Amino acid sequence: MRYYPGDRIPTLAAALNEHMNASDLRKLAALTGEKLPVRKAELAAVVMRYLEGDRLHAVWRSLDEFQRAAVAEQGYSYQVVVHDR
Repeated sequence: MRYYPGDRIPTLAAALNEHMNASDLRKLAALTGEKLPVRKAELAAVVMRYLEGDRLHAVWRSLDEFQRAAVAEQGYSYQVVVHDR
């Protein structure tokens, strides 16, 4: 796993390619409904295409209050763990 200045992952591509394994990427890519490729980089590309443009905002708006809180907690937990090292 690669580390970045300030412990912030700069892009979605970096998060998918460098911080997720192929098995988890496959599960995430399966949610898109597309035919799944085999290679990790291609799985990451499927997820990135799915979230292009306004799609990420549409996915966020589709979450209920509990789901949004879970996403926010995950982001907060990551910051706490990284900054407490």
